[in-house]
Amino acid sequence: TFYGSVDFSFFVYGTRDNPNSEIEIFIKDFRYKDLQAGEIECFGKVEDDMIKLNSVLVINAGEMSYNAMDISVSIPMWFKPDVKIRYREPYVTGKVRLFRFPVAIFEPIIGGVSELKGDITADVDFSGTLDKPNFKGKFSLQNCIFKFNQNRKYYLVYGSGRVDSNVVYVDDLNLWNNPDDYGDGEVQIKGKVYLDGFSVSSGDFKINGKLLVVDKEGFGATGIYGRVITRPINEK
Repeated sequence: TFYGSVDFSFFVYGTRDNPNSEIEIFIKDFRYKDLQAGEIECFGKVEDDMIKLNSVLVINAGEMSYNAMDISVSIPMWFKPDVKIRYREPYVTGKVRLFRFPVAIFEPIIGGVSELKGDITADVDFSGTLDKPNFKGKFSLQNCIFKFNQNRKYYLVYGSGRVDSNVVYVDDLNLWNNPDDYGDGEVQIKGKVYLDGFSVSSGDFKINGKLLVVDKEGFGATGIYGRVITRPINEK
């Protein structure tokens, strides 16, 4: 569950024939469960037939604060007839900048995991139509840990990758067992994820290593118990 207090402001200026407007939204004390996420600042502007949006997440870390998220988006006002003539298809351009962004915020949209912790840093540009966007940039995961609910085991994740056009390249991703469960559990993952618009269409991965997936706690409601360690068939 997310928490926070919201302040909202709306301004209109300009002439009657050419009005412009601005919107400001501040979400203070933004939290998810026990995570103190900080403050979200959202700004929107309608100007020169363009809708411009910017969102910033400011996190307080002791006596310091930093921008963990900075997202900017520009969209033509395609619903206006004169704008629609100039822009035959609605398109969007923007940038996503993440710095030590808490991955715990993604937990509600990731099925099968809980107690997600760690940071992601990313620098991605995007542009194109709403149904065929293109992305370009890079990302990295630091100090990530999660609990896989089916076997109630914890896993550690480090890694980096990049996105180019409609392909996400996983260049260097490492997944470890909790050393208390299995000290030798580690796999290296490399591969590609193919995007179809804003969704995933398919993937192609190469995995090397071994990992504990089932122990005495069992695996969900399958009734499977015992110690099972996976070793990918394509391991060198």
